[in-house]
Amino acid sequence: MAEYGLDTSEIDRWHNTVVFSPTQQVLLLSAAQALQGVAGRAELFRHATNLTSEVEAGVYLRSVGLLVVAHRQQSVESLLPGVRLPAARLADGRVASGSSSLHHGLGYWARFATTLGERKDIYDSSQG
Repeated sequence: MAEYGLDTSEIDRWHNTVVFSPTQQVLLLSAAQALQGVAGRAELFRHATNLTSEVEAGVYLRSVGLLVVAHRQQSVESLLPGVRLPAARLADGRVASGSSSLHHGLGYWARFATTLGERKDIYDSSQG
């Protein structure tokens, strides 16, 4: 995690976060790896350590997953710090976020992720 730019205290905080199960932590680590070449991946973990509920963590993971899909379709240059859902600067300079309609598939990002996070039949946090 240090390779993403996290310091020792941030790594410790990530390891001790209570809203992510170990499985979810691995999923976020995998997403960070899938965003190879994207600057600012430390923001994924910094934001994650401030989440306060399992539902919020589920929505966040889904949002990050959609960012990974977007990166496969159109190159993401960097992640933007200090936002509720992941936001990114695309290689062409545009900014894509959960409320953006700049890129096919990103326009419904927040609505889609929120809907999934609220549906217990799709995501049961007790299953890790």
